[in-house]
Amino acid sequence: LDKSAVNKMLAECRRRLTNRSNKNVLNLIQGISNEWFAILLEQIEHDKFQQLADFIAKEQNSGVTIYPPIEQTSTGLAFSVCRPVPAPPSLINMYKEISSSMNLANSNDNWPPKHGDLTGWAKQGVLLLNAVLTVRSSTPNSHKDKGWEFLTDAAIRYLNKNRNNLVFMLWGASAQKQGQSVDRKRHLVLNAPHPSPLSASRGFFGCGHFEKANEYLKQHGIKPIDWTKLD
Repeated sequence: LDKSAVNKMLAECRRRLTNRSNKNVLNLIQGISNEWFAILLEQIEHDKFQQLADFIAKEQNSGVTIYPPIEQTSTGLAFSVCRPVPAPPSLINMYKEISSSMNLANSNDNWPPKHGDLTGWAKQGVLLLNAVLTVRSSTPNSHKDKGWEFLTDAAIRYLNKNRNNLVFMLWGASAQKQGQSVDRKRHLVLNAPHPSPLSASRGFFGCGHFEKANEYLKQHGIKPIDWTKLD
């Protein structure tokens, strides 16, 4: 769809949602780009998304802290946090793996960065996607199975079907389960334990995913990612 068609579709959907007095859904889709909105329109108008929006609104109204964007700590990108918040433990381990696999130790005064903002990767085309896009503060998996997977599964299905030569870096059992349907003949799928301090030593360290991803991209004529470009 061209930009004009997407904008018309967005306006029409917002009109329908407004007519249904669906404020919770409208609040939840504020950060979705027009392109992704068009791709995920079927899911956004589904009752499951309405239930998710109502659940999150109830959580917020109860006074608990929800991330993101409350307090502006998380950015909405997996593993990423807003500056000047320092990198969380899992991201520190990702930086360590990049340093080790690419022999960057002591070779760059700006690496690893002191911050945890991964916007630089996103600008290069890296989709940092969690299966669940919100969470209650200090309560891991508190929003699991509330409806986010319905949306993120659809995003993965779209990319799997409509793009070629993507690299899926699936870290941890949850990500690997969600990526089971990815076409291995069409894309590169890399599996490893989650970079959390609880599991990084069981196979994340030494996995070489960042280097392997770039090798695959170059083999298919695609510009590799500069993993150190975060400033």
